[in-house]
Amino acid sequence: MVNEAFLEEIQSGNREHLPEMWDSVKPFVVKQARRRVRASQTGGALCSVEMEDLIQEGFIAFLRAVETYQRGGRMTFLG
Repeated sequence: MVNEAFLEEIQSGNREHLPEMWDSVKPFVVKQARRRVRASQTGGALCSVEMEDLIQEGFIAFLRAVETYQRGGRMTFLG
């Protein structure tokens, strides 16, 4: 689970907990990447996707989300 206290610190400029946050989010990213790779293999896609590429894209999306996430809404960080 993502520690939202870390989010506040990171958004305030303290990036010390960024690796810990990534470690907590990475299993979710890997799971989503695995689903997409499987779908591309079984769905007759014209191109294949690489797991590592999707994980890297997930990391970039994670960094963007850390910067733009706003607490207080109905959605969680991973939502």
